Amino acid sequence: MRIGDLESAGVRLAAMTMVDTAGITRVKIVPLRRLEAVARNGVGYSYLWAAVAGNDHFAAVAPWDTPSGDMRLVPDLEALQPLHASPGYAWAPVRQLDQEL
Repeated sequence: MRIGDLESAGVRLAAMTMVDTAGITRVKIVPLRRLEAVARNGVGYSYLWAAVAGNDHFAAVAPWDTPSGDMRLVPDLEALQPLHASPGYAWAPVRQLDQEL
């Protein structure tokens, strides 16, 4: 769905989701007006989340045992959809990209 169509329908925020290594869905929310820029550049997400457990505690697993480094979450605009049960929101899954590669 096109961003302009979503804006016309009253959507103002985009929820971008991923499932972490503990099987928990994590969400980053951005204003819909910024979504195209976020799709180009991504939004930051710490590597530390690669070592999260189901209880939201972090395992001491090198090299993810300190909150350093930054991956980019890039929304898939082809999959962008309005969330009819949550007026004002749209949803898109993300790709996780490593800035070091």
